[in-house]
Amino acid sequence: MYIGHGLLAFALGGALGMRLDTSRSRALALAFVAGAFGMVPDVDLAYTVYVVLKAGPQNVFPTTEFVWAEAGSWAVHRKLTHSLVVGVLGVGVVASLAAALRDDWHPGVAFGGLGATLAALFAIVLSSHELIGLMTLSLYVLAAAGLTFAAVRRGLPTRLVAAAAAIGLLSHPFGDVFMGSPPAFLYPLAAVGPTEKLALSPDPTVNLVALFALEVCLAWAAIWTAMQLTERRLRSYVTARAVLGASFAMAALVIQPPTLEIAYHFALGAIGLGVAVGAMPSLVVARGYDRETVLQGLGTSLATVTFAITGYLVAYVVLTP
Repeated sequence: MYIGHGLLAFALGGALGMRLDTSRSRALALAFVAGAFGMVPDVDLAYTVYVVLKAGPQNVFPTTEFVWAEAGSWAVHRKLTHSLVVGVLGVGVVASLAAALRDDWHPGVAFGGLGATLAALFAIVLSSHELIGLMTLSLYVLAAAGLTFAAVRRGLPTRLVAAAAAIGLLSHPFGDVFMGSPPAFLYPLAAVGPTEKLALSPDPTVNLVALFALEVCLAWAAIWTAMQLTERRLRSYVTARAVLGASFAMAALVIQPPTLEIAYHFALGAIGLGVAVGAMPSLVVARGYDRETVLQGLGTSLATVTFAITGYLVAYVVLTP
């Protein structure tokens, strides 16, 4: 899961907005805020970016084994920020801060709750005596606080801001059970998570393509939600040329079968084809970047990628002994 965390939270936030029968604009704002909160736990990748820059391309490509194993990025990633315990406390920080900003609660209750949840969060970090953990949690809190300020400025009430935070922060860890080391769900009560990641198929290539397809499905869910909230028809934004994506089936004959360890060539190929077939023609024909053109390019690109990975998967299964 990469942007899939945000896409899932966006779809869930929009669904909640529709369920609560709020205005479409408020439900859309809730969806965007929930989607943004869904990406917050990955602020711990800041350390990984540092590791990658320090390692140099010779140690990063074609695989990321050095980054995650030898350089110890797993010591930070999917630990502190991916804990459900930390997530619940994070929701408490967001709710208290939103209430203080909106003056919804008694000041003593709002600031007391904010102070208590922040103290609990930093107590978790200080108990481990790790500077990297302290820096990571600081980024986590700052990101959550920034989104809270933005949500309040958009007019979302405290309960919806807290709901968006809960959707994003608490759904994120579950999306990572398919890739790499599963999160430490109960950190600091348990320092490690499940020892084995979930696999959708015993074949590593089929598993990788299936996970890619899962992320594509989440993208469709997010787009469908956005279309519902803006009273648009999804079909209107997907053109017939998307079927050209099926030509990516030929890649099964020429590229190394992708796996979770080596997937750059597959992912970039499918996405690149989607952009070339979907987005670029729409922008060239329209000669502009108006909203409708961008939406058509996005919808057609996603449909092209869908055809691409489906075509590749069928070809791979047929060609594999």
